[in-house]
Amino acid sequence: MEDITTALGTTVPGPAIEQLLFTREWLTGERATAHDTLTEQADYTYRAAYALSGGGELHPDAHSAAVTNLLHNVTPGIVAFALHHLRPLLPDLTDEQWTRIDAAAIALDLRVCEDLSGASIVEETAGPQLAHAPVDWGRGAEPSR
Repeated sequence: MEDITTALGTTVPGPAIEQLLFTREWLTGERATAHDTLTEQADYTYRAAYALSGGGELHPDAHSAAVTNLLHNVTPGIVAFALHHLRPLLPDLTDEQWTRIDAAAIALDLRVCEDLSGASIVEETAGPQLAHAPVDWGRGAEPSR
């Protein structure tokens, strides 16, 4: 992906933009794990709401209820995923501001943040895990499993 220039004249590197893409073919390592977590949540919440609404034959609005339930349940995780990847786009934020962004991401979806930080696959860590991405985001720079 190419770098882009914003309306303010700043340049956003292509690799930083790639980190915000949420399609399966762009995801590896911890990002793929977080995607799978969100996919599982979406599948479960859709199926549960669809079944509890009587299914399509018994209740024609079951699909609408299921989609509403799905969106309600996975949107916080998608926002947490995006917050995790903001650092390359906002390099001038202070550590205090990143702490607040980390806290917001964790409050939205702890499991997705654990997936993105690698905490869900590591039994014991050497210190606190940050919800946001590291600064250096060259293609292939993120840890793989």
